[in-house]
Amino acid sequence: MGVKDEFNPANFKDGQLLCNHLLQKEKKASEQNKALVDSILVFLRGIFTPNIFIKTPLKSQNKLPEILMSYFVGKELSPYIGLQYYDDWYYNMVLKSVEIILPNIFIQSRKNPLAQKSVVRASGFLVSKMFQFIKEEYKLEFRITEDILNDWNLKEFIPDYGLKKEHSYQFSNS
Repeated sequence: MGVKDEFNPANFKDGQLLCNHLLQKEKKASEQNKALVDSILVFLRGIFTPNIFIKTPLKSQNKLPEILMSYFVGKELSPYIGLQYYDDWYYNMVLKSVEIILPNIFIQSRKNPLAQKSVVRASGFLVSKMFQFIKEEYKLEFRITEDILNDWNLKEFIPDYGLKKEHSYQFSNS
């Protein structure tokens, strides 16, 4: 991702300490935080909103992205990025279930070919949605090689996205 190895933590514990240090140091409300969160929410609404509602006012009524983000960011940090924290018992029960189920799906995907196929397909779908979002919202196109399209199982979702040439990536204002 462009970060020099010398700046990467040597292990998970060091990474966690660095993350916590940066969170405490940078913990403040700002326009930049809000803009980043708003952009992520637009992307997540595009994924979590059924197609029938995409071009209707109901799309902006979908609160699932806010609920998920506030849950994973936590009660302490949510206000700093402009999110209401959803702490109703219903949301907590559903999200705790997701927190337990998701890791188990990934663990099972290493043992079970059917689960692995589902995880690979879902991952390909998510990555393709990110590429499509960047292209539509920011008019930037991320081009990847045919090999990566195949390896990441993306051809099914974005068959015309890769380059025939051996360039790893290319940004264009299209």
